[in-house]
Amino acid sequence: MSPPGSRFATRRWLAAALLALGAHGCAALFGMDDASCSDCVATAELPAKPAADSLDPAAGGAGGAAPDAAMADAQNRVPPARLDPATPRGPTQADPPPPDASPDAGGPPEPCTRYCDAISSTCLPGVGSVPDNRAYLDRDACLKLCPYFPRAAADDPAGGNTLECRLALLDSAEAAEASSVCQAAGRSGQVGASPVCGSSCAAYCSLMQQICPTEFRALAPSCESVCAGLDDELAFDVTGDERSGNTVQCRLWHLGLAATCDPTGVATCLPLHCGHSAGASPCSPPAP
Repeated sequence: MSPPGSRFATRRWLAAALLALGAHGCAALFGMDDASCSDCVATAELPAKPAADSLDPAAGGAGGAAPDAAMADAQNRVPPARLDPATPRGPTQADPPPPDASPDAGGPPEPCTRYCDAISSTCLPGVGSVPDNRAYLDRDACLKLCPYFPRAAADDPAGGNTLECRLALLDSAEAAEASSVCQAAGRSGQVGASPVCGSSCAAYCSLMQQICPTEFRALAPSCESVCAGLDDELAFDVTGDERSGNTVQCRLWHLGLAATCDPTGVATCLPLHCGHSAGASPCSPPAP
């Protein structure tokens, strides 16, 4: 049997530890001046453990498998470390919306969608004596050409041959005057001889460079000089300019069709209409 003193030594050590905890509190025991146990961040150091050979062998002793239950409980009374206050405890704000999400419930549509919706609802087919004011054969043709319009600079949001200029016209009070607005807001950007959103030649060369770059580079001595020699009907006709001959409007008509060509589809579509846009028949000068 173990000497009675060894069992009592263990109990006296536990009593001393508990007395120290009760008398001084967590702050004094862990060397913290003003803290509660929930604030303890250091590992607690309890009074020195009695030598192993003084423990009750029946409770684990030097060769036992486990310490006395009370001793284990006292040794495990170490409060969990507190999170650093500077460390976020979770998300502090909602995740940012995906790039294509609108800031509000519906949000404004993407500019080309807005442009094509507006011009399709403003520039309508002719009925009876009302002229055909369409700028595009249909909305899909508009959506295919629109991405090639230049975008306005931040310091000039509605000037020149830009998508923003065309949108501003469609949003204006003058949009009710469909015949003039549909010309300026359409692909040419021009009303009669007056450039409004750029000129017909500015629109032609810009679209040629993007949609038909090979044919654009072949225009000699330059696209601008070639366009200056073309006839100008001073109005775009979505149904008649397919075969209007040596006009800037004929070339603009076929550029619109070239924009609809599927690059993965029939290989002849784009070269065919880019050829027309560069001056091949039916957009060629009349035979001498």
